[in-house]
Amino acid sequence: MSFLSCAELDEHIERLCNDFPKGGFPSVAFLEKDHTITDYTNATQWNTAISNGTARIIKRIKGNMPEPSEQLVDNPVGCGATQILDGFDWRFEWIDANVSAVNDTFYETLNIKDGYFVFYNCDQEEIRVVDMTSVTFIAKPLYPASNKEFQTYMVAAQWSTAANEFPVLYDAPAGIFE
Repeated sequence: MSFLSCAELDEHIERLCNDFPKGGFPSVAFLEKDHTITDYTNATQWNTAISNGTARIIKRIKGNMPEPSEQLVDNPVGCGATQILDGFDWRFEWIDANVSAVNDTFYETLNIKDGYFVFYNCDQEEIRVVDMTSVTFIAKPLYPASNKEFQTYMVAAQWSTAANEFPVLYDAPAGIFE
């Protein structure tokens, strides 16, 4: 199938001197549906959202985003590929060793909420924002048998997007996610 001219392809930028970004996600944020942040790079707006309870920062975690799953649909055109890309199912996972009764309640409540989601890359000083209210969460505690392992929460944020919607990249607001 040949796609009609419905999108202009931008230039591809080469990273110079092997300056490729690395992973490393030590904090994430949950944003309530009624948050008022309009500039995700603005620390003042973040601090306001934190103080009024519409933003929650989860720090000292270890997160990663595995490869998203493709949503393929049957091609409606008779020639070309049998299936075409319609979207992605995304999942961001993290381990949180900050186990406590208060955090049990936090994650129990997160399991029954949906909202916006943000993850912070410490080496790049950048955040990625899932700017949609349909992010859902799965959080569960793990209790190892050995006293050589930490108790943790295993948590995942999940969402679906169209094929041309990635989490949006911004400079991290100063002093919020560190």
